[in-house]
Amino acid sequence: MASETSSRSMEEEFDGDSLFQEPILKKRKKKRNVDELKYLRKTMVELREKLVKLETKAASATEDKSDWEAVARRQAMERHQAQQENARLKQELEQQIQLANALEILLTQQTQTASAIEDLSCEQLPINVIKRAAKMHKLVDNEFHRLETVFVQHGILGRNDSSYANITVAEKAKSIIQLTLTRVAAVPSILSLLADRFWNIFTNDIVTPDLSLKVLEIVDTNTIYYQFEVHNHDCLPLLRCNYVIKRYIQPHATSFVIRTMGHDPLHPISDSSWSSEDTIWIQLRQSSTGHVLVKMVLLLQVPYCDAIDPLVDLMLQCSIDSTQSYTMSELLLDSFSRTNAMMEILLGYNQTDA
Repeated sequence: MASETSSRSMEEEFDGDSLFQEPILKKRKKKRNVDELKYLRKTMVELREKLVKLETKAASATEDKSDWEAVARRQAMERHQAQQENARLKQELEQQIQLANALEILLTQQTQTASAIEDLSCEQLPINVIKRAAKMHKLVDNEFHRLETVFVQHGILGRNDSSYANITVAEKAKSIIQLTLTRVAAVPSILSLLADRFWNIFTNDIVTPDLSLKVLEIVDTNTIYYQFEVHNHDCLPLLRCNYVIKRYIQPHATSFVIRTMGHDPLHPISDSSWSSEDTIWIQLRQSSTGHVLVKMVLLLQVPYCDAIDPLVDLMLQCSIDSTQSYTMSELLLDSFSRTNAMMEILLGYNQTDA
């Protein structure tokens, strides 16, 4: 009888705590949403200010003139290089503004939060070496067969622009935020050289303050399994995913498919960082103008989690002076910025030791 009374008392105490925590969690979620909107609006103002400065700088650069032919040629070359650099930076700023605006619209539509990373439909990799490799090949080969269809869906199959980029954000089932980046670039290079550059970067480890790439397994001569990390401002892993990249050498093009591999007992993902489910389709094709046409579609899916770890986050929120955790908007904007940085490296705009 005494044990029943004690058990009932414990249950009532637990229910009371649950009732007490529920309004706290709702209040915290509302505050997080408000803070995220403030962050987005402040970020858009800063990005637009940078864009205005960049456009002003580009306009003033065209005013310099010289009567000396040699000096004029040098100035013209420098001006052309500066204009190209400004165009790339301008494009990135415009995309960041576009992304921030799309996220703001999404947030005002009462986006639901995902309860766990498990909402992503990632499959587990086998431990057996043969089955493991077969699984990797199957997943990326399936995506390679969809490459042209994906390019058609995003309007870039027949596109030959020297520079094009577009970004969309949508909410999918189970509170999954889907970010799609479409990009076309004409790079002055030879197909074989640029394709080798792409591949060589993924066969070597890369570590920068913003991101890191670590080779986990060399599956075969055309397939590599690696881990990609996005770091926060303290150089700690914020977003961490395991990917397979596979190279497809064709008669007139070289294609790459990059895909997340989901849960891997041999190389597990830390619970303290976000994960996502991504697929990237890249095609390099030589053009008649002496450039290599690079086409890419990146599809990134991240669960809209209210916190990385609900218990830890709740404890942090109880302290007024605690360090703020990343919001989904900061995560996506930072991930987007670092993905662009990786693309700049691949295209040869930023040099690395790879």
